[in-house]
Amino acid sequence: MYIGYVGGSYFDHSGGAADSLCLPSENPKFIESRTTFYAFIYGAEYQVNEIKDDRASLHDHKVPCAVCTRRGKSTVKMFPAMDDCPGNFSQEYNGTLMAGAYSHPSATQYTCIDKHPEALTGAGHINQNGRLFYTVSAACGSLKCPPYKNNKELACVVCSL
Repeated sequence: MYIGYVGGSYFDHSGGAADSLCLPSENPKFIESRTTFYAFIYGAEYQVNEIKDDRASLHDHKVPCAVCTRRGKSTVKMFPAMDDCPGNFSQEYNGTLMAGAYSHPSATQYTCIDKHPEALTGAGHINQNGRLFYTVSAACGSLKCPPYKNNKELACVVCSL
């Protein structure tokens, strides 16, 4: 349907929306407004400098996205802590579970980022913060360990049916 880049609330703001949006990369539409209080939307960046593989090169790069449809598919679901689809689901992609950092006040949603992530082309490599994506690690205690392992990054898979 369209390609774009991820936007969301600023990582250090205590208010704002919890979800991330895929903003269109061309021809955004605006309305005239006379309000005095606003919610803002910022671009998103990968925060992956501590990862010990080739994904670390994406640290502080902007996050691209796409809005898609699948002909004949009525359900698309993200499954955390899995790398294969259950049952009759078909895999769209698998990757790393990411979200905002636990210590940041802005609420975020868990998002499955493709195992071969890309950076937004033409946006450069500048640390401007905004919406930030960190890998999600298991935290033993209220989460049963085993089968989970403390401080281990979780996989994810996006599937359709």
